[in-house]
Amino acid sequence: MNMPAPSFAQFLSKPKDIGMPKSIMLYGKPGTRKTSLSAELVKLPETKKILILDIDNGTEALVGDPAVEKALHNGQIDVMAVDSLDSNAFAQINAVIQEVANTDFGYSFVVLDTLNLMQEVAIKHFLATTTNSSGKLDSRAAWGEVSKWTDAMARMLHNAPHTAGIFVMHEKNEAEDTGQVSVIPKLSGSSKDTIASIPSVVVHLGFEKVAVGEGDDEQVVDKLVANLGGSEKYVSKNRFRLPDRIEDFTLVDMYHRIAARSEEPDEAPAKAA
Repeated sequence: MNMPAPSFAQFLSKPKDIGMPKSIMLYGKPGTRKTSLSAELVKLPETKKILILDIDNGTEALVGDPAVEKALHNGQIDVMAVDSLDSNAFAQINAVIQEVANTDFGYSFVVLDTLNLMQEVAIKHFLATTTNSSGKLDSRAAWGEVSKWTDAMARMLHNAPHTAGIFVMHEKNEAEDTGQVSVIPKLSGSSKDTIASIPSVVVHLGFEKVAVGEGDDEQVVDKLVANLGGSEKYVSKNRFRLPDRIEDFTLVDMYHRIAARSEEPDEAPAKAA
């Protein structure tokens, strides 16, 4: 029996649109390979192009990986450098994010590097332009605008049907009333508490000393460790049944893990007695 289609049928998600991250947040100390891990997504066969919005002037980290360098030269990775001190920086960032979120230019990933520096640009803009009903600058209202804009930019990329956002940012320590120190994304205003609710995956990156080998062959080495969940110290999120902790982390490996899980067969139905 043919049933009528609902008026909202065109807005229903297709199976192919479900199952992969809409956006990912990577945060950690400087030097934890956040930028290079993002660029390495070009190694995924399904990646068409990557756009890196470079506000941190950190794309020299891309030199050294032959696959990434080749992608840079053949136009598979586009880098747009934005000088955070330029008076037009806010307008440039705002325009680029809105354009790539609303129009499909073939970018599989749009990397914001870094989100906390992008927010600093917004802080200067809104503190200089936000006024009250009397026409006087209103710093309190400005901070509210900063948080709303930061969240809006992240949500815009998260909700874009044709691309995934990669939000790269630094970390900061925050002391709690209990005396415990939490490691959180380095943002100002309410965004520091709300930003993690937007991405599909939130990853804290850090180098740790890890014992490898056994017996006389055991040695301690530095490994890049990703915390994706199960920690009271780190802000993290994991919607894809990934391990809470992954050593030698790469985004390419993370995507392979997610794809492998999506291909796992469903549990066989119980046999009738």
